[in-house]
Amino acid sequence: MTPERWQRVSDLYEAVLDRPASEREAFVADACAGDSALRREIQSLLAQDDHHSPLDRPVWAPEELLAADYNAGSAPRMRLAAGTRLGPYEIQTALGAGGMGEVYRGRDTRLDRAVAIKVLGPDVAADAGFRARFDREAKTISQLDHPNICPLFDVGDEGGIAFLVMPLLEGESLLDRLRRGPMPLAEALRIATSLASALTYAHGRGVLHRDIKPQNVLLLPDGRVQLLDFGVAKSQTLETADAEADTTPALTRFGQTLGTPEYMSPEQLAARVVDGRSDMFSLGILVYLLVTGAHPFRGSTAAVTSAAIINNPAPLLPAAMADLDRVVQRMLQKRPADRYPTMADCLADLRALASPFEALHSRPVARRAKAAGLIGAAAVAAAIMFVVLRDRTAAPPSPADAPAAPAATAAPVAANVIFWLDVGAPGSPDGVIQSAGDHVYPRGARFKLHLVPAAPGHVYVLSDDQPLKAIPTGLALVFAQSTGSSGGGLGVTTDWLAFTAGPARDHLWLVWSAKPIPELDALRAALEREHVGSVRDAGTAASLRARLAAAAAQATFSIDPAAARAAIAGSGTLVAYRLELQHD
Repeated sequence: MTPERWQRVSDLYEAVLDRPASEREAFVADACAGDSALRREIQSLLAQDDHHSPLDRPVWAPEELLAADYNAGSAPRMRLAAGTRLGPYEIQTALGAGGMGEVYRGRDTRLDRAVAIKVLGPDVAADAGFRARFDREAKTISQLDHPNICPLFDVGDEGGIAFLVMPLLEGESLLDRLRRGPMPLAEALRIATSLASALTYAHGRGVLHRDIKPQNVLLLPDGRVQLLDFGVAKSQTLETADAEADTTPALTRFGQTLGTPEYMSPEQLAARVVDGRSDMFSLGILVYLLVTGAHPFRGSTAAVTSAAIINNPAPLLPAAMADLDRVVQRMLQKRPADRYPTMADCLADLRALASPFEALHSRPVARRAKAAGLIGAAAVAAAIMFVVLRDRTAAPPSPADAPAAPAATAAPVAANVIFWLDVGAPGSPDGVIQSAGDHVYPRGARFKLHLVPAAPGHVYVLSDDQPLKAIPTGLALVFAQSTGSSGGGLGVTTDWLAFTAGPARDHLWLVWSAKPIPELDALRAALEREHVGSVRDAGTAASLRARLAAAAAQATFSIDPAAARAAIAGSGTLVAYRLELQHD
């Protein structure tokens, strides 16, 4: 795409936005008459501004998200009915449609496994040049074998219908995760290094991705990170790249240009030469977004954002992230020559920043836990999401063993609750490390939660995860205590808790209430007797979750990684925060 062509696309896109939504389709058809490529470009830009577009979600979305959810407010035209066969693959249900084609949930009848099937639109499939590239790049991409790259299973043509097949993965897109706000620094670095590792591998095999964005990153339930849609990739020798930034549609892009303008590098937007440093720029935007929740160049439209990418310097990260900011600023330099020479060099610096968090379990603290505190009631039901480990013969902790007061810099003065974790590393029964909940914890670790409210009240901790036989609603009380009464202190500490088995993300509600919560206080007897108070009634669980979610929406969260302290600041008589703890 030449600069003149890009300007034509930009001008027409702005003109389309000036029309009412009901008139846009006809206007685009008339303005792009005889130029199907231009029409696809405009449709792709419009799709980016539609939060209900299938482009906002990967095709590996959960199965309950059907075509109607993806195309809310539009009239999807899905060509293939359930039961249609494309070679050995059987169409089951539609997942979404875009300007370039359709996506279906399907079944591989030979291996009896669920797959995602992407079907090219008829106009695209009829383009001989596109089909040649489709076949050529599919061969290249199918050879990529990396734990952070989603593989390509198959590519084919059945009765003139061109399609490709990839795994149907369950998980959460990074886009959906970021809608809940920025990520803790440790988690952001883990994702950034995973993506940089995938790109380093691909670049080493002469493959550029060219569409790095949150929609193309999937977070799997076991904690793995998957980079999707390598189908927009370009195969070339990086050292001798001399091609222009190709912005023609690529093999897995449905409804968008090759690449997404708001995540493109300046040279890609300007149709200049691209190499691995273009992916590096796009990843720099993503890293900035991970830790701030904001796009560094976001404008009111895609055209304004593109202009900012080309002309504006990247904003600085907060001072507390000065080391990461130095890396991100280098990734986001306008001139490729001013960035890291290769993605491998960038990966090395990202890993250096992530290594202190990865080695968390080896960092000692001065205070040691009593050995008796780690003696657990082994018979406690292992199926419970958070297993409470108690030693009923141990004496109450002495003042010398009580948690130290948090540092003055741990959180804003206005915080309602300050909290941190003592984590007992596996293989070290009498040692603990302190954490603000922002790390990936080692297999077999156990932890205590320390909570220090700013005012007397009632503190509750609930686990909230997948339903189990012992916890049919998935919601259970694991700690409850009143604070500040009878001259007592405000700080409270839970018993030792254990993570669920296997790599996962466990979730806890941290709750402070000025008044008792009757539904939770009714579970105290069960908590004392069975070490967990299961919320068995579905209506009660739904009501509690709604109240806690409403309170959490009004709260703000801050963290001081150096002090290993986190703070929740809310308003009113109920303050809540849903804490996510990731572990191997």
